[in-house]
Amino acid sequence: MKINLLSIFLVALSVNYSAQVGINTNPPHPSAALDMSDSKRGFLHQGLY
Repeated sequence: MKINLLSIFLVALSVNYSAQVGINTNPPHPSAALDMSDSKRGFLHQGLY
């Protein structure tokens, strides 16, 4: 039982370390879930209705 709890804890801890994703940026901002940058193109966000 202790090994199962330890395994779950370690998996949950490792997921937290790889939360930020960067596209064409180095490194991504720590508070961003997705950080994108481009000098020539924009980003069109479709609204959630």
